[in-house]
Amino acid sequence: MRLGLVALALVLPAVAGAHPLGNFTVNRYAALRVEARVLSVRYVVDMAEIPAYQEIAAIDGNRNGVLDPEERDA
Repeated sequence: MRLGLVALALVLPAVAGAHPLGNFTVNRYAALRVEARVLSVRYVVDMAEIPAYQEIAAIDGNRNGVLDPEERDA
């Protein structure tokens, strides 16, 4: 019995950590790096499934269901 509880305790955090925020979240991260002659900006957008698919539909200009290289570059 105890072995089963230990195994369950080890498995549950891995399963819960797989998708901690939900299907609708959009997370943004911005970092500035300042050096003597350079200022760099790193901007990261992490989108869950539903916002990502909504954005793909908005980018698909010719509405063929596929993102062409020109649409991706834009």
